[in-house]
Amino acid sequence: MTIPQLEKQPFVILDRTFANNRYVYDLFQRHGLVPNVVMETSQFHTLSAMVSAGEAISFVYRAFIDLHPGLVGIPIAQEDVTQQINLAWMRERYIGNGLRSMIQYAKAQRTLLQT
Repeated sequence: MTIPQLEKQPFVILDRTFANNRYVYDLFQRHGLVPNVVMETSQFHTLSAMVSAGEAISFVYRAFIDLHPGLVGIPIAQEDVTQQINLAWMRERYIGNGLRSMIQYAKAQRTLLQT
């Protein structure tokens, strides 16, 4: 799929409190287009329900697709669909195993991307 092919499709997207929102609008703007957003929501359940019912399509992270087996992810052709994220934590505080694993994973990915 390409962005121009998606222009007329009804979209449900995460609302402006999510970085994903700005990304969707910027992606279409780079093509001189405006997405046909029928709903913005802060609820993943609402987004998933609308997509599952065939009411709309959406841009979501791969992890969201993996957690919802009824949804199908279709790659967008010729697009850089990566997004920069930042992690912050208190250095002087206890770091649990989950957070420690996330920090190690993020550092490893950063190293891979810089090579």
